[in-house]
Amino acid sequence: MTTDAYQPCPSGIDKKIKFCCGPEVLGDLGKIEDALSGEQRLGALDLCNKLLAARRDRPCIHMYKAMVQLGMRELQAARQTVDEMLQISPGNPAGLALAAMIDCQEDRVEDGVEKLQQALEAQEGKLVNTVYEAIGVVGRALAAAGESVAAQAHLFMQVGASRGQDQGAMIALLDLEGSGEIPLAVQGTLSLSPPDANTPLSAADVAEFNAALRLAETAAWAAAARKFEELAKKTPNEPALWKNIGVLRARLLNNGVAIDAFKRYASFASVPRDLAVEAMALANYLSEPSEVDFVNEVTAIYTVTDSSALKEQFLSSKRVENLPIDPALFQETNEPPPMAAFLVLDREVPASAANLSRDNVPKVMGEVLLFGKQTDRDARLEFVTIKTGDYDARVKALQEVVGKFLGARQSEEVTGKMAAVAAALSINWRFPDETPLEVRKRMVQEHRTQVLLSIWPNIPMGYLGGKTPRVAVADPAGQTTVAAIILTMDLAEPDENSDFNKLRRSLGIATLEPIDPEGLRPATLTPAQQTRLIVGKLTDEDLVALYRRATMLGAPRLIKKLAKEIVGRESLDNRPEISKAETYEILSRLTADPDEALANVLKAQEAAKARGQSPARYLLVEFTHRLRRREEAEAQRILKTITSKHWREPGIAQAVYSLLHQLGLIEVDPATGRPMMMGGVPAGAMPGAAMPVPGAVPAPASPSGLWTPDQGAPPAPAAGPGKSKLWVPGMD
Repeated sequence: MTTDAYQPCPSGIDKKIKFCCGPEVLGDLGKIEDALSGEQRLGALDLCNKLLAARRDRPCIHMYKAMVQLGMRELQAARQTVDEMLQISPGNPAGLALAAMIDCQEDRVEDGVEKLQQALEAQEGKLVNTVYEAIGVVGRALAAAGESVAAQAHLFMQVGASRGQDQGAMIALLDLEGSGEIPLAVQGTLSLSPPDANTPLSAADVAEFNAALRLAETAAWAAAARKFEELAKKTPNEPALWKNIGVLRARLLNNGVAIDAFKRYASFASVPRDLAVEAMALANYLSEPSEVDFVNEVTAIYTVTDSSALKEQFLSSKRVENLPIDPALFQETNEPPPMAAFLVLDREVPASAANLSRDNVPKVMGEVLLFGKQTDRDARLEFVTIKTGDYDARVKALQEVVGKFLGARQSEEVTGKMAAVAAALSINWRFPDETPLEVRKRMVQEHRTQVLLSIWPNIPMGYLGGKTPRVAVADPAGQTTVAAIILTMDLAEPDENSDFNKLRRSLGIATLEPIDPEGLRPATLTPAQQTRLIVGKLTDEDLVALYRRATMLGAPRLIKKLAKEIVGRESLDNRPEISKAETYEILSRLTADPDEALANVLKAQEAAKARGQSPARYLLVEFTHRLRRREEAEAQRILKTITSKHWREPGIAQAVYSLLHQLGLIEVDPATGRPMMMGGVPAGAMPGAAMPVPGAVPAPASPSGLWTPDQGAPPAPAAGPGKSKLWVPGMD
């Protein structure tokens, strides 16, 4: 590669290469770049060392050496090289960016954010490759650390800097936004705002405000935040200043400062109510939970007089449920696994579902691990439960089912934590096996409504300084915070739930009403507000634009509402920018009703064929649904259709092989990664062949009859030390 002597120095300093590294090394720099592009790292490292032996003061040579060392994962050596680079060239953008990347590799992401900001300030709007790469590295490290707001800002900046051409950056951003890590309730507060129309700022201060916005556009967020903070000292009554301080400090992981700023912003009477509540929702999201937000999971250990006899008693009792045990989970304890594990119920499981109600359905009180006598220990049981207000009733249930075999309690220790709200909302019920699904759903909904309206308002919360929502709504700030908590819970639901407006009314909080889009620009509404739009009144253009953005945000509630309107509009049948087939398929994934999911997949196939497109990908989706429903004949028919009519379509064969391998229906050659056979039939014979399709995907109903919110997920096996051993609904 030929290096131009008059191009800017690749390390980011304001010099041409000729005057930075010297014209005599241009050829060698080109050789280093060639070696790097060819993955010849040892050769590149050797070249760097030879150049540095003669020219130790050249920052760009240090930069290349550190890049090679990073590529070889020699972090300590790379750190030393970068330190030398910054000694000879203090404030060098590339050196700071490399230091930021090393910090992230060493799990020091806050330090990485700070150094990256120093590099971006030094760049003054320009962006050398090393700084650009560091933005992505820091963004991914933030995402891995669970700092989703800051991660989104960094990844969005990288996508913008590449004008969408960097596919890796785009995928990382879409993965984060589609993960649901950032609640829908806070998405509308994450962008910067201009000064209010009736701002108290002077003309000079408005100019300074706009200068801070321009700094923020270059990702120099720390410098921009400092400008806004100086303005806020002079004019503290400008709400937009506080919002922007909050947004920028959240991007920089200065969450304490961000929380205070958002609370200040939400306190202004001039801020629209919806925006104040969403800002407070973001302040809550950034806050660390406090001790009051949790209940303890405890393990109480009791001696037992006869473990074998107790096991037989448990197996014959209608007040316990047998649990599977995975011995591998206990390998780290260096002691035998338990003889058995059981769930303890508060009453016997009824013989039928007749007259079943929330008052008489059996409830899970805790989990028992039963151990036999060991050389140095008596036979014992470990009772794992949560220490809520009914703890005494839980212990009493244990005593009743163990009876005469229960010995002395040896110890009780806290072994985990559970969110207090989750504990209140959890439904650990054991239904009779024959209980109809509609009865289970009705009882669950009744329970959740009762908890939400009667119990939740009386739970102390850290967001409220230890107060309960019912007490906190007495003052305006507390009312806004409670409204924010409710909004976050509300928008986390897949569908609109009128119980949340009932809760708001009971607490004296304004309800959320539908929004008529007439006369509005729907795109200017926050995503939280968009969920309230009367979508039937949206224009086609607005509907499609909102839907496409909602899919990028990974907002199921909003996607579902907009998608249902899209598939119902004939005017969108032939719009090139929207696929009704894909929309139907997305709807199939957003419903918990198996019949509705299947119906949407079938409509997706019809929509594809109506456009002259292949339905193969939607046939594959139907295949998995048929297996889940144990409709093996239908699954066989669909697979034959795919292999006989669509096999040669691009990507279909690979998709079929991948799916069947995931389901355990074909074997894969470990050497080549290619399919070997299917049910004894060579994979090459697949097209048109009749192949056995076992019911490999379990049906959603739980064979144990234990009801959980995800419709019957089996209880998790007991866990070993360091992990919670308590099964709760929804646990993986």
